[in-house]
Amino acid sequence: RRRPQARRARARMGGPQPIGGCAHAVLRVRPCGCRRSGLRTGQPLPGRGRGIGASARGRALSESRRHGARLRTAACGAPAHEVATLAVDAWSITGSRFEGSETALFQAGLFPYLLYLYFLQREEVKCPPLANFGARFLLVFVAATIPAGIVSKVVYHDILANVDFLHGPAESLLTLSNFLLALGFARALAAPEEYVRGRAAAAEPSPWGTVGAFVATSVVVCLALVGAAPLVGEAIAAGGAARHAEPANALSIPTWAIHVGSILEFAVATRLIWRWADVSGNQAWKGLSWGLLPFFPSGMSAITFHVFYNAPALNLLVPFQAAMTLVGNCTCAFATWRILREGQRLQRQGAAAVAPPSPAGGAAPAKSGALAEPLDETMFAVKVAALSALLGFALKYGELLVDLPFEPSYAAAFSCLLTPSVLLVFLIPNTRPPPGGTAPASDVADGADVGSAVQQSLSMDRVKEFGAAGTVAYVLVELVFWAVALPSAVVWYRYAEGDWLDITDAADKAKLLGAGTVFVSAVRLLVPVRLAAALALAPAVRTGMARLGISGVEQEDDNSKTQ
Repeated sequence: RRRPQARRARARMGGPQPIGGCAHAVLRVRPCGCRRSGLRTGQPLPGRGRGIGASARGRALSESRRHGARLRTAACGAPAHEVATLAVDAWSITGSRFEGSETALFQAGLFPYLLYLYFLQREEVKCPPLANFGARFLLVFVAATIPAGIVSKVVYHDILANVDFLHGPAESLLTLSNFLLALGFARALAAPEEYVRGRAAAAEPSPWGTVGAFVATSVVVCLALVGAAPLVGEAIAAGGAARHAEPANALSIPTWAIHVGSILEFAVATRLIWRWADVSGNQAWKGLSWGLLPFFPSGMSAITFHVFYNAPALNLLVPFQAAMTLVGNCTCAFATWRILREGQRLQRQGAAAVAPPSPAGGAAPAKSGALAEPLDETMFAVKVAALSALLGFALKYGELLVDLPFEPSYAAAFSCLLTPSVLLVFLIPNTRPPPGGTAPASDVADGADVGSAVQQSLSMDRVKEFGAAGTVAYVLVELVFWAVALPSAVVWYRYAEGDWLDITDAADKAKLLGAGTVFVSAVRLLVPVRLAAALALAPAVRTGMARLGISGVEQEDDNSKTQ
């Protein structure tokens, strides 16, 4: 029952008119950039009496939700009026067969990351305050990508990666988070006694001066590189080198510097965390260096996607990035739980984390892993910012000289993605202490410092040194790895090719050969990770076998300590 006065008032105000009195209504959908949408502008939908039929309207709403469209209805030729603005998935990649899975994986990773932050702020963990703040600041980056992704899709009808002026500022928050994380541990290593004993939190200087130096250096270097870009292009042309034309969606120099800086700072942070384990006396911190490792292929997935100019043929890199982020959140939560448990044990034992000053008033003995010289934070920020911008510039224009970025394939993409990740596996434990610093030799024998074993070598010989426990640990790791890897490879093939593998078909056999080559290469690259997992699990397996009273384990333990 409509009141005539209300209708006339709405008409004078230009507001939406009620729909009714027509045999059918028209559904108009604003283009969303997705060719797969089955909806067309002005498509009539059947209805009964007034308005749109319930079943047709439900199907239209469902289809429109999938494609981020905006519904508008009109009756009997009247102007279309907006009924609702439907939810837009900020993280999904249009056209991917995994569409929507990225968002589900990112959302699933929120709880373990919050658990990681909870453990990290506990007093027994002794995390440097600035590093703790940097880890929490990552939530600001996550929150910022949501409106940025929605604006890019609703206003520009494209994914966030292709809208550079939104993409760069959003990613800069991740770079700032990693920079604060690395700076926090660098400060702690420069003054270990203060931070381990908890006296540095109140007197710690503000980091924003250093952040300002980092931002200022980034801006100055990027502006200089933007000005030098034409000269570089002319030099390449004069040299006779073939150069591809840069696509319209290529990242700008500042955005490339932001991405490269994020990866560079993250790698520095993992190495500093490894050294913090020796300084703090809590060797479980080395487990966090390994726990952070899945974030590296996650970040490299984004960089690889941009190297190939966000090619739709590589859309599956985004779900892979989300999956690695989820795995990294879980491993970090587990690693910080181990740090908390070890910190509580050390507190109960009353173990001193750092050596006390000498009675004569001299300085305390140098602790393995501590910085040999005072930290110059401004120079640290300048070096990281300048190196990030230069590497980003080299990557932006260097890839124009090769054909690889213009011929997207998952084999090439995963080679670019996994190679730096495997390199980091070897770089993390090879952090050398300053001159005069020595690592405790009993840690490996006791099984408490698994990282020192990895530092010496990632090989089966190190696994065999744990005896039967090492063999059992390696078998368990391999069983879990292959139980996950093989089904994942089959499912990945299904979604990448659009159909299940049929070994009776000649074409599928050829595809299997190519996919198998990529799979074998990826498995080989992950061998160091599997060995590191076996070495990390071996002490726990040995302890469990000893508690079960399995004969020979105690004797092996004594022999390893003697060695």
